[in-house]
Amino acid sequence: MSYNENKEINEENQISASSDLFEKETRVNENLNKQNDGFNNYVNVNEYNNYKDKMQRRFACLLAFTIIFAVGFMLFGILYTESNLARNSYGNTLEASYQRAVYDLTDNVNNIEVNLSKAQVSNDDSLQRKYLQLICDNCKYAQSNFQILPVALSTTREGVSFINKMDGYCTSLISSETTLTQEQKEKLAELYDITLELKVALNNLIEKIINGYSILQGMEEDAGDLDDFSANFEGLGADSISYPSMIFDGPFSDSLYNREIKGLTEIEVDMATAQNNLASILDENYDYEEIIYEGEANGDFATYDFTINLTDGGMLSASLAKRGGFLITLSGYVLESETTEFAIEECIDNAISFANLAGASDMQAVWTDAQKGVAFINLAPVINDIIYYPDLVKVKVDMTTGLVLGYDAQSYAYNHIDRANVTPTLDAVQARDLLDLTLNINTQRLCIIPLEYGGEVLAYELYCEYYGNEYYIYINAFDGTEERVMKVVTTTDEGALTK
Repeated sequence: MSYNENKEINEENQISASSDLFEKETRVNENLNKQNDGFNNYVNVNEYNNYKDKMQRRFACLLAFTIIFAVGFMLFGILYTESNLARNSYGNTLEASYQRAVYDLTDNVNNIEVNLSKAQVSNDDSLQRKYLQLICDNCKYAQSNFQILPVALSTTREGVSFINKMDGYCTSLISSETTLTQEQKEKLAELYDITLELKVALNNLIEKIINGYSILQGMEEDAGDLDDFSANFEGLGADSISYPSMIFDGPFSDSLYNREIKGLTEIEVDMATAQNNLASILDENYDYEEIIYEGEANGDFATYDFTINLTDGGMLSASLAKRGGFLITLSGYVLESETTEFAIEECIDNAISFANLAGASDMQAVWTDAQKGVAFINLAPVINDIIYYPDLVKVKVDMTTGLVLGYDAQSYAYNHIDRANVTPTLDAVQARDLLDLTLNINTQRLCIIPLEYGGEVLAYELYCEYYGNEYYIYINAFDGTEERVMKVVTTTDEGALTK
């Protein structure tokens, strides 16, 4: 073979080898690329799975949060609705109670007005006493109606004072057992005029209630110095009538209030402290569900006012002075009954115990009366055998339960201070010698009495009888002046002075 032929064969072999090598490299590269593509695909699948898991977890959390929020919102809605229903139910019950008291009070005042007009024109003594007794009965019912109503303290005092005085005055006329004089009929005419004003105010209020007026809403609306509801009873003129000086509710039960409040501390307490004071008074003897704060009043005393819901369904109203959290008044409805469980002596003990809890100490009963299962007890401090009449506290006790359901310590709050000059110049014998010798003197004791035109004085109280009538005569213990003479009027066979 020639050289050239060998050269050509070698070149062909080289080209073939190069071609085989190129094909092998190409196949290797293709395999590597496939492996890389598989790896990349594997990586992408893992990333997708991780992302998918993360999104599923987020969705699960969001779903759980949404469910919890929805359940919570539903529970809140249910509780809020139940709370509103309960509050509305209580409000409706209270509104109905107040409206019932207004209707009952209106009926009693209407009856009083009618019987006053009859008593004025009748000349028959038996008919006059009949009408007067009907007036007294309606006065007692009206007192209970008045004290249920959420009327501002100052207005309540005027209304109740007027009703009390009319009751006492008519009782004194019945006890005289004589035909009414012209002067007495003129006094009844004065009572009639004020009763007519009250009747008109109540009938106007009834008309407002029929047209949708809410007593609870009226309590929240201002009408000058009073709330809108209390303004209906403003200006009854309870003190505009001068009554005869007779005892029909205990000695000095209607004594003038000093306008300076001397019996309370100057330190004011907050509402919570006043409510705690009230609870400490009630806890010992009363079963109650709750004490409800009703608001503030700014009458003769600045007070915090409360309603107490008793477990037997009854209700009490209480006013405590901001100054010291002292209990000024407490009132509740007493169901009159001919049967009693508690004797008058037990009721006196309960009244004194209640007064001590309420901050009125050294109290003794100075007047008692019992009518239709209700004991009326006047307490006064007795210190070193001296009675402090200006510090009088009036208490009403239910003789069926023995509970205090009426308490009035306004005089005590005005007047209770330590007195300095309580040593008499005259002795007891000298005071007795100043009286008419024909008087039969039964008892004699020292006391401080309010004066008719303000102030007070140490005096000897002499309980006397004269031709079957009973009198209390008060002799100034310093100069022997005859300060007051009071005739005792017995209201019932049960009624009596504590001697």
